[in-house]
Amino acid sequence: MQPFITIISLLTTLFSYADAGNIYRFNLELELKNGVILNSYYYHYSYDKYDENTDYGERLENLLNKDNITIYTLIQTENLGELQLDFTSSNYKIEIDLNSLKKIRIINYSELEVFYPLVELSQKEFLLIGSNNPKIEFIYNQKISENCNYVLLCWNSKTDLSKHKKEISDELILFSKNLSSTQNQLHKYLSLKKEELLTKYSILIINHCSAL
Repeated sequence: MQPFITIISLLTTLFSYADAGNIYRFNLELELKNGVILNSYYYHYSYDKYDENTDYGERLENLLNKDNITIYTLIQTENLGELQLDFTSSNYKIEIDLNSLKKIRIINYSELEVFYPLVELSQKEFLLIGSNNPKIEFIYNQKISENCNYVLLCWNSKTDLSKHKKEISDELILFSKNLSSTQNQLHKYLSLKKEELLTKYSILIINHCSAL
């Protein structure tokens, strides 16, 4: 565990002042025992306090979930009004066994304000993300979900999202009138609509929830 002393000291200092529920994104450089070096991102949800006097090995296990961690080699951060989200795809998701690590270094870190900051997309969806700011429409129906929004995103400035928002909103109202018997139909509708928007209009629809 000796190679990890520097990073663990920094992480322990950071998390000893973090309240439960705080979320951090670490940009890490991982060196594996086989010589491979990975520049990656790791999301840490700090529900525990970390005692600075705790043994280094125990702290490492607590911080990195004991056996393995999930890292992402590529993310794209997007500002969606007051909401900031990170996007990635399963192509960039890697499970790392801690026993395979030789060295780990923090390049930088950020404390995130969003409870669910990472959105994992298909590669086809991820490739829609452009360099400019997206057009955005939020769709909310309290009866469908009290703490979740559907979000329409498009990086084509000529696309009119408002008509798609109205259509989906109207359908959600109909489904919500008898949700106990229409849940399967709702899921089927949203699945088909998601594929239609993606294929025909290059529009991304995501479901984002906040903490209750």
